[in-house]
Amino acid sequence: LSRAQAEAARLAAERDAQEERAAGLEAAAGERDREKSTLLAMCDELMNRLEGRE
Repeated sequence: LSRAQAEAARLAAERDAQEERAAGLEAAAGERDREKSTLLAMCDELMNRLEGRE
C-alpha cells in the first residue's frame, strides 16, 4: 500500500473505533436514563405513601 492508502486505512480504523465507542456511550446513557426513570418513580411512590400517612 502507498503511504496515502495506509493513512486512509488507519483513519478508517480509527473512525470505526470511535463509532464503536460512541455506540457504547449511547447505550450507557440509555441505561442511566432508564435507571433515573425507575428511581424517580420509586421516589414518587414513596412520597405518595408518606403523604397518605399524614
